Amino acid sequence: MPTIAFMSSKGGAGKTTAALTLALGLARRGENVSVIDADTNQPIMRWRTHAAGLENLTVFPARTSAQLLQALDDARAQGAWLIVDTEGTARSWDQVGAIKPDLTIIPVGASPLEAAEAIRTSRSLQNMATFFDRRLPHACVFTRLPAAIRARSFGLVVRQLRAERIAIIETPLIEKEAFRAMFWNGGTLDSLDPEQVSGLESARNNAELYAGDVLRLFAPGGPLHQAPPAPAVAPAQGWAPQAAPAAAMMPNAA
Repeated sequence: MPTIAFMSSKGGAGKTTAALTLALGLARRGENVSVIDADTNQPIMRWRTHAAGLENLTVFPARTSAQLLQALDDARAQGAWLIVDTEGTARSWDQVGAIKPDLTIIPVGASPLEAAEAIRTSRSLQNMATFFDRRLPHACVFTRLPAAIRARSFGLVVRQLRAERIAIIETPLIEKEAFRAMFWNGGTLDSLDPEQVSGLESARNNAELYAGDVLRLFAPGGPLHQAPPAPAVAPAQGWAPQAAPAAAMMPNAA
C-alpha cells in the first residue's frame, strides 16, 4: 500500500493536522491505516492515547532513527496505508531518505514567503530523487487557509508554485476550530460535539474532499503516474547529496 510522508521545514505549517486528517479520512472510508509519528513532540501519539475506537488505525512512535526504521518494518508488514508525520527540522531530510515515500505532501500557507519555502523543499526533493535514482513525487496542500482569503493574493501564491511545476492538491484545509479540537481530547471529526465545536459539519466536508483528492493522485493515469519534472538546480537550503545514503546518515538512537 502507498506510503505518504508529510514534510515541512518550519513549525506551525499545519503538517501534523494535515497528516492526521488524511489518516482519519482514509480510516473513515474503511481503509486500514498506519501512522508513524516521527515528530519529536509526538503530537499524534498523544492524540492516540485519548482516541477511542478506530480499530483500523494504528500509530507507531518514532522519536529516534532506530525507532523509525523499526516502525517502517512493522507498519509495512501490516499492508496498510502508511502516513508518516516527519520532524519539522533539518533531520526530516534523513527521515525522507529512509522512508522513500510514494508521495511527499508539503503543507504551505497562502503567503509568498511560505510558497518560497515550499519551492525550496520541492527542489531539494528533486535533487534527492536524482541522487537515489528513483522518483520522489510530491505535492503541496494549502493549510490554515482563511475562509475569507482574498482571491488575488491567493492566486499569486498558486501561480508561484505552478511556475515551478509543483502539483497542488485541489482541496485546501480551511482554518477551522474543529481541526484544532481533534487534538484537545483525542477526538475525530465524527466524534466531536457540534454543540461545543463550531463549524464541525463544514470541517467534515472539507476533510472528506481533501482525502478524496489525495486518493485520486494514486488512481491509474493520475499525476503520480506521469513523468516527473526536470531535475532541479541545487537549492540554497535543504537537502544536498552527501557521501552516503540518507538512511546511513541518520543519527544513532539516543
